[in-house]
Amino acid sequence: MCNHFFLFQELLDNSSKKYYHADMSSEYDEGYDAYRDGEGLQDNPYREGASDHDDWEAGWLEAASRDAS
Repeated sequence: MCNHFFLFQELLDNSSKKYYHADMSSEYDEGYDAYRDGEGLQDNPYREGASDHDDWEAGWLEAASRDAS
């Protein structure tokens, strides 16, 4: 499983790139798209503490960080 803290730190350091790791799931893409569609972080459909939840949140946070740049 990818350590999302380090992924997010890489995003902050290199916001011109979209980081996409081979182990990222479709939930990551769903979170990314959810931000673009105007959904909030609280709209994560996965159970807190589950890896799906973390992947969705990582995607959402990436999209948000790129938007803030």
